[in-house]
Amino acid sequence: MQTIHTDHSRFAVSRMVGRLAALTTLLLSLVLPARAELLFHATFEGDSTEAVVAKGGGTPLDAKHIEWTDGVRGRGVRLTVAKGSLLSYAQTGNVVQERGTVSLWAKC
Repeated sequence: MQTIHTDHSRFAVSRMVGRLAALTTLLLSLVLPARAELLFHATFEGDSTEAVVAKGGGTPLDAKHIEWTDGVRGRGVRLTVAKGSLLSYAQTGNVVQERGTVSLWAKC
């Protein structure tokens, strides 16, 4: 039977836990994606179509027949087919085609 000295076993366990924590951190950094960066955000506050965050262009390429209305919070833009509404922004820099999330409030 082998005798384990208490001081050495504490040191070995502490060292093993430290290595395990470092390995876990490394593996998580390889597996988990980096936090997504906000590329585009238009609030439509102040009856403005200018984006408050835009990695590409924040000014609309086209804005036709839009109306302003009360939104869920603050103001909102109203687009209708009947009036031929159009609101478009540059895709380059503002959208990643392969992945992403689009979020909006819609009143129907």
